[in-house]
Amino acid sequence: MINRILRWLRGYVVFEAVGKFPERLINLALVNDITLVKPVGKKGMLTAQVSVDEYRQLCKIRKKAMLKLKVKKKAGFPFILYRNRKRKGLFAGAVLFGVIIYILSGFIWSIEINGNNAISIYDIQGDLRENGIYVGALKKNINVTDAERKLELKSGRIAWMSVNITGCKADIEISESQDMPEIVDKAKPCNLKAKKTGQILKMNVKEGQKNAAVGDGVAKGQMLVSGIVDIGDTGTSLFVHSEGEIYAGVSEKEIIRVLKSRKFKDISELRQRRVIKFLNFKFPLDYAGIENVNSRRYVTDSIVLNDTNMPIDIITEYNFSAHQKDVFTSAEQAEKLAGIELALNDIFSRWESDIKQKTISMKESNESYDFTADYYCIEDIAEEAPINVVYSE
Repeated sequence: MINRILRWLRGYVVFEAVGKFPERLINLALVNDITLVKPVGKKGMLTAQVSVDEYRQLCKIRKKAMLKLKVKKKAGFPFILYRNRKRKGLFAGAVLFGVIIYILSGFIWSIEINGNNAISIYDIQGDLRENGIYVGALKKNINVTDAERKLELKSGRIAWMSVNITGCKADIEISESQDMPEIVDKAKPCNLKAKKTGQILKMNVKEGQKNAAVGDGVAKGQMLVSGIVDIGDTGTSLFVHSEGEIYAGVSEKEIIRVLKSRKFKDISELRQRRVIKFLNFKFPLDYAGIENVNSRRYVTDSIVLNDTNMPIDIITEYNFSAHQKDVFTSAEQAEKLAGIELALNDIFSRWESDIKQKTISMKESNESYDFTADYYCIEDIAEEAPINVVYSE
């Protein structure tokens, strides 16, 4: 492929050699270091391609092979220039094109970010823009070292980053900092208290002195396991970090209210508009005005060439209009809505609980349907309560 491009830039000639022994021309070409491209031989004739300079050499040595040479085709950049030598506008356009390419090569055309998992790519793009790295930024105005340092300090979630500008592309490599797991200080004394009211069904105390037994009813905030342990009959005590699981049967209520009449926003889509963005310049494709717009949504489609984002984006503007209207809810609809909300509460609020019983009842009023869910669950109600020890001198 590269050889074909170079041959086109230098210009080449397709010629025809006619004579009794055209194969002699191949031997002479090898001796004179002339490359014959795509040679095709027939009886008394040879067709091939050579560069312009090599064709001139062939013309000098053809007499040794007793052959006649005839040009069948001239191709390549030099011949195009020669044919269009009188078209000054084409030459000026080519020069202008070269100047534009040279100017545009001084800008950032695309940015590729790698290594981010927990950090949003949009947050990184915003931080990069604040530090002068964005599509359309002048490369000579970018201080890579300063941008790397500021981004690492500002984010606090980036352990290391590298900004590499190659050509018109900026490659951002990120290594995120790892959150240190919470370390429980086993040497710090604490009690275990009840975080909910219930009846104890099972106790698994690993450290500490029990203050309750299986079958006892306990109230929220009541001490279950003490971190002050008596040492036999010595009359002294030892502070410990209480550990264990206290499982209790807990009864709770959840109330869901569904209004009979609600205000609802009806969203309707209006006309779309498009804008072409090139670097930092925007060119609207539609100047039509749109009325009664309550919200807009923008979708950006980037032009990709050889897996590289080009600095050309097509931005589509979606416009929406909102109108309020009353929505009335029947008892059946309210029951379904309440069931969905209760199911979500079970998933996100009671995911650690073992739900043994769930009873739902409904009460209707003039304004709403009230659903009451009675739960009976088994869960670990123990939570740590630090003991503040004050040492006197």
